[in-house]
Amino acid sequence: MENQATEPIIEFLDVKKEYFLYKNEKARFKAIFTKNKGVKKHPALKGVSFKIYPGESVGIIGKNGAGKSTILKMITGVSFPNSGTITVRGKVAALLELTAGFSLDMTGMENIYLKGYLLGLNDDQIKEIEQDIIDFADLGEYIDQPVRTYSSGMKMRLGFAININIKPDILVVDEA
Repeated sequence: MENQATEPIIEFLDVKKEYFLYKNEKARFKAIFTKNKGVKKHPALKGVSFKIYPGESVGIIGKNGAGKSTILKMITGVSFPNSGTITVRGKVAALLELTAGFSLDMTGMENIYLKGYLLGLNDDQIKEIEQDIIDFADLGEYIDQPVRTYSSGMKMRLGFAININIKPDILVVDEA
């Protein structure tokens, strides 16, 4: 449904992405010197176009290797297209991997600040949402323990609590 009153918050226009497929690490190293000559290419995206408007919730469904994660990585700025145009308007928060952006040796509390800094927040902004994150994550006394001692569910709750409480314009979730 195209909403003419507002501009899209995410827009892909004829986006293409190819990855090189190397037989092994030796072939990957050799390709540095041959500029990938003779290396097989895998087309992950073949001219993808779509628009997402503010307030819409969108799910991307497809087979393994269809390019779902590639699209999400491009929205978050982790990956870039070979051609085409991507426009993202607004603050993006992402849960691409359970421990993305976490230091496993730091406590949950320390990671709240680390992740906040990585998302562009300052001390005052983090302090303002700190208790909401702690309450949402519901980790109890584990908040002061190293994240490496957390179960995968605890890591996911902490990551989600941080990302949702920064009040992003766009929240990207991939296999979390």
